[in-house]
Amino acid sequence: MSLALKRVETPRFSLMNLTTVFLGVIAAMMEGCHHLPEHKAQNHLPQAQFATRAAFVASLEAGRPQKIVAYGTSLTANGTWVARLQDVLNAKFPHLAEVVNAGQAAMWSKWGIENLNSRVISRHPDVVFIEFAMNDAFLDYQTSVAAARDNLEKMISLIREAYPKCEIILMVMNRPTGVHLEERPRIADYEQMYRETALGHSLRLIDFSADWQTVLRQGEVVWRELVPDGIHPNDRGSEVVIMPHMLKSLGLDLNIAAGKQANLTDALKNLGSFSPRRACLQKDCHPERSEGSTCPNQPPPPQPWILRFAQNDRFRAWIDFENTP
Repeated sequence: MSLALKRVETPRFSLMNLTTVFLGVIAAMMEGCHHLPEHKAQNHLPQAQFATRAAFVASLEAGRPQKIVAYGTSLTANGTWVARLQDVLNAKFPHLAEVVNAGQAAMWSKWGIENLNSRVISRHPDVVFIEFAMNDAFLDYQTSVAAARDNLEKMISLIREAYPKCEIILMVMNRPTGVHLEERPRIADYEQMYRETALGHSLRLIDFSADWQTVLRQGEVVWRELVPDGIHPNDRGSEVVIMPHMLKSLGLDLNIAAGKQANLTDALKNLGSFSPRRACLQKDCHPERSEGSTCPNQPPPPQPWILRFAQNDRFRAWIDFENTP
């Protein structure tokens, strides 16, 4: 009996096949490395578009006095952007605008509701700026995204009930780094909740996240110059990042602001060495560190094989097989 042998074809892997597989693995690694807020920012819900300036700005231009109340965390209470906004409005609309800083350090939206009457409503505001996402995300406060949303919705409702014509402006501030990020692992979800709430209520949203991403891409030196402790922008951060974006979002003339610049990237180049290879700064803040150390105060330890990437309109990737500081 003769046996008919059937030829079995086995897949052949050419160099091109292996290269394709290798590049696919590298792409997946890059996707895992890219944990910066920018990755989330690309999935933002569309904001309501405002072709005109903020309502309170239009009122100031019409000669009507305006009471502006800023309500939030230490990013407001200790943020020099509040005083800078007052200076800008004084220069543009003398004796017409009063900016009140009603923020409180280390507080969150639960406190925001409890103190809304005494700190906001009792001041008879024409416009209220609100930001509590940073501390709502703080693990010790045990405030879920749903609870934070309910608190924000309640603040909006109470303000509108007291002053139906009051303009409410929500803000997404900077992303924390280092231990502050570890204490707020879901900060991106709380920020996204602010975007969704602004969209749902047709509120003006000032979202600084993209500009702070630009700062992060410049590397540790520039980041520390604007946010020394990894969470609170200093006065230089207010001047370079916060105020230009805020004035543009409100429909105010940027030329009236001190420290104006053509664009954010140009302004940042004067602060420190441009270093796109430090783009994974926020991811580097998480991994193993000696106890008590914080990022960005210390660079990550050298590794024998580090995947680096930089992103502009489209990302470029490369692999560095050498130890790098």
